[in-house]
Amino acid sequence: MNELFKRILDFYEDLERKKVFDTKIKDAMILGAQNQKEIVAHLGNLMELKTDRYKDAIDEWNKHST
Repeated sequence: MNELFKRILDFYEDLERKKVFDTKIKDAMILGAQNQKEIVAHLGNLMELKTDRYKDAIDEWNKHST
């Protein structure tokens, strides 16, 4: 999975370099590296989130759209 992700990022960088379109992927990767600790902490918090304490918005919408 890591290799696939790396290849995707490389592909986007290549598209930028060839001026196919501006993805700003390089900027995103720099920001990601700079904020790695905060990102990991946030993902950890999301993994610990107790989803049984919340209602699914789609389920709630579907209750009223019959």
